[in-house]
Amino acid sequence: MKAIVAMVVLLVIVSPVTSQEMKTAGRKIKFSSVNQAGVLTGSSRESWLIQTINGIKKDRWSTGIGVGIDFYVERGVPLFLDIRRDLLNKKNTPFIYADGGTYFQWLNFIQKERRMAIERYPGIYYDLGAGWKLTGKNNRSFIVSAGYTLKQAKEKSTSNLWMPIPVTTPREREYYKYKYQRIVLKVGFQL
Repeated sequence: MKAIVAMVVLLVIVSPVTSQEMKTAGRKIKFSSVNQAGVLTGSSRESWLIQTINGIKKDRWSTGIGVGIDFYVERGVPLFLDIRRDLLNKKNTPFIYADGGTYFQWLNFIQKERRMAIERYPGIYYDLGAGWKLTGKNNRSFIVSAGYTLKQAKEKSTSNLWMPIPVTTPREREYYKYKYQRIVLKVGFQL
């Protein structure tokens, strides 16, 4: 997990420096980087997240690969594909976005001790929403968005049954599936 955190930090620091453009058939394809932080709220409580999305932008469309750290109920790392579309061909415009991918648990020591799960499996992750983009100099934009997001985690726990007499007992297996549905408000910038 240290490698994932290092990758996120590297993408946030290096992405503004490496902004490049390519021309294809008279249209420009640009490097795009979206870096944002947000607040999550759901039935459990409020928490926060950070994300970085890096990819390409052409006309009003952009797509990229995103990674983040999500602290809602349990710490985890979503890895996802992001697709965005500006609704107007202006500097200040509303936009819509859709993210979909995989969610990996990254539990801290206390969470691991409480759960006692032997095996953890990745779950699904998605985030759908809309926002507003305010573009300034050098095509750098301030973005604010709101959406609905879901993360899912799966675990398998195995325990020995205890009996007062020495008898061979089968192991009991329990399967858990956690589903966290939340509303998210995010702010950030796009290059």
